[in-house]
Amino acid sequence: MKSAFCETDPKYQCCCGSTTIKIGATVVGILEVVSVGIGLLGSVLSIFSAETANLAARNEIASPTLLFILALIGLLIQLTVAIILLIGIKREDPNLLLPWLIKAGFGIGVALIVFFATRNFFSLIPIAFELWFFYIVFYCRDYFVQKAKANQNLEWDSGPGITIVSDQYNTFATETGFENPVKIDLED
Repeated sequence: MKSAFCETDPKYQCCCGSTTIKIGATVVGILEVVSVGIGLLGSVLSIFSAETANLAARNEIASPTLLFILALIGLLIQLTVAIILLIGIKREDPNLLLPWLIKAGFGIGVALIVFFATRNFFSLIPIAFELWFFYIVFYCRDYFVQKAKANQNLEWDSGPGITIVSDQYNTFATETGFENPVKIDLED
């Protein structure tokens, strides 16, 4: 029986077909870890900035320490999800890609709300990148699901009997175009 899964299917390619969706998702995970590092550096620098101290003194923002702690919590969540994404890609486990997809979907939703509230058209650029990354990870998850289905042994639950399906049969079926398995019923 021919499998509907094809690893070279264009839907499992990204970056205009120049790389596989698995490599693309790995790059997304690495970029996420790098962005956490940049966010952490920015948070630390903002604590020591004179502008932050002036705003806090005039009660225009909350305590810089509180803002740093909130940013740190967000960055830890982002880092955890990125590490889970990278582990999921390494193990080819589609379920481990779900936390990143949920986080990205939530982030896209919040970013769209902020965009519509502020009408800041420059915020559309990161939203576009996040949508592209979401697309890559979503299809990487689909790739893992379809690959797992294709790798499972062929099983039919059509009642008692023996179903004979072997690698030799699959080779024969592929070469001849014959796709119906041989089923021998042992009932009287």
